[in-house]
Amino acid sequence: MDLKGHLRIGDFGMSKCDFEEDDFAASVCGSAEYMAPEILENKDYNFSADFYSIGALLYELLTGYPPHYNQEENEQKLQQIKKMDLRLDKVTDDLLLRQLLINLLHPDPEKRISNFQEIKNSAWLGGVDWKVIESKHEVMPLVLDPN
Repeated sequence: MDLKGHLRIGDFGMSKCDFEEDDFAASVCGSAEYMAPEILENKDYNFSADFYSIGALLYELLTGYPPHYNQEENEQKLQQIKKMDLRLDKVTDDLLLRQLLINLLHPDPEKRISNFQEIKNSAWLGGVDWKVIESKHEVMPLVLDPN
């Protein structure tokens, strides 16, 4: 977070320079729990895989664990991920948030959210004034849940 409370997420340790929207990568790195199925299957992937990881991070923020978290081997995790075997009703009662998670964690990259505009346009974030957030003029409120 910056000094005004704006969230910043970034991990550029394995980033690729000059990677364009239509480009594909093939390297495998990172934790399996956050990897899109196409990476675990050693297939070429594009930016859509990053949005799967955003969905995994959002899921972990809600539950304390990444989706499909277990001690099993990658092949068993891959089978769970491909089936999209997630009990989202245990994660949240919010149907709009569940739909966003489904769209981010979809095992088929062609059906997954693949750009930030789609996230910003999601019904769950419908009340967000993106111009205010992008301007970073306002100090964001600190929200603490006592539970």
